Amino acid sequence: MIVNTRKSMNRFEACFNQSFKEQVNAQLSTEINSIQECRRATSILREHEQSYKIKKDKYELLCEEVIKNIELLEAKGKADIPNYLQFMYDSMNIFYHQSINYFPESDSYK
Repeated sequence: MIVNTRKSMNRFEACFNQSFKEQVNAQLSTEINSIQECRRATSILREHEQSYKIKKDKYELLCEEVIKNIELLEAKGKADIPNYLQFMYDSMNIFYHQSINYFPESDSYK
């Protein structure tokens, strides 16, 4: 009787261990997949952040260029108002078109 009970317990333990291993493996597999998806999402966010920083830097350089042109124009052009106004118009037009080229998403307000 004791031998039969031990055999039954050993079979139960083996069955339980197998079931437990399968559950642990399934849970680990699920966690590994979610970690990999997190890593993919993180890398996509990093790419977008880097792209944003590059665009921001280009925009700031473009703004600085326009400001320098306007300051230069103001310094030398106040005596010649028609040329001053034309140069202002041309500078803003260039700024607009360059910002559309660098930042096409900014044209969405049209």
